Amino acid sequence: EPFGLEAKLALDAPSLAPLSVLAGMPVAGAAQVTVDATVANGGQSVDATVDGTVRNLQLPTVPAAAALAGETATLQAKVQTAADSNHRVDATLTTAAAEVKVEGTIASAFDTLDIGYRVAVPQLAALTPVTGTALAGAAELTGRATGPVASPTVTATLDGKGVDVAGQPLGAVRAEVRAEDVAGAATGSLSFRAAPPQGAVSLAADFAKSDTAVRLDNLRIGAPGGSLSGQVTAPLNGAPAQGTIAGRFQDIAPLLAIAGMDGAGALNLSVKLSGENGAQVADAD
Repeated sequence: EPFGLEAKLALDAPSLAPLSVLAGMPVAGAAQVTVDATVANGGQSVDATVDGTVRNLQLPTVPAAAALAGETATLQAKVQTAADSNHRVDATLTTAAAEVKVEGTIASAFDTLDIGYRVAVPQLAALTPVTGTALAGAAELTGRATGPVASPTVTATLDGKGVDVAGQPLGAVRAEVRAEDVAGAATGSLSFRAAPPQGAVSLAADFAKSDTAVRLDNLRIGAPGGSLSGQVTAPLNGAPAQGTIAGRFQDIAPLLAIAGMDGAGALNLSVKLSGENGAQVADAD
């Protein structure tokens, strides 16, 4: 008869202080973890669930940790190895600041994956201690990682509502990224749109990463009153960027208003980026 096993493990840690030595930093708080596991068919089938709760987490060397975790953070996870030997994961982490969900499959040889993720932040203000910048509004990040585990294709979409950054209202925000072969010669596209009171702004580009630089092609920047386009290459060693950006604004007043400045008039702009003695140079016509 094929080997089978059922097991349950419960851990109640009223103090996390003993973990300080392992973490290399002071740790405070309490935790409870329960694991239920069933192994069948000689180990070919595994079904496990994990329920964990951390209360009053304190990491003095990481002040943002307490703000993110809040009084209570919970983890619910389910891991299965199916008859086809693929591994399925479904996990949800809920904290005071956000809910993070990960679900999908990993191939039996752990060489390919198809994993979806979602991060919901109902109150961006909760992230202010982490970013150091005043935030407001709500946001949700969704996406997927597929393909080889070592270098998958990753997609990400960020949707924000009523977003405000450092006192600047951005309104509805949407950002999208698609990157193939992320750990190698990554290529893909990115876009960003926001709707501040002064008018819609947008940015989009195709990108390609080599061993030495990141190149942005088909770069388009839109703002009230005009637009810019061009291409830029940024060396990964910190050397000056190279490229050109050009465009026209029939009226720069709305654009200046977004930056908190006053002014008006038309603008024809052509900027050439180059380096001189290791310093960034921008020549404008």
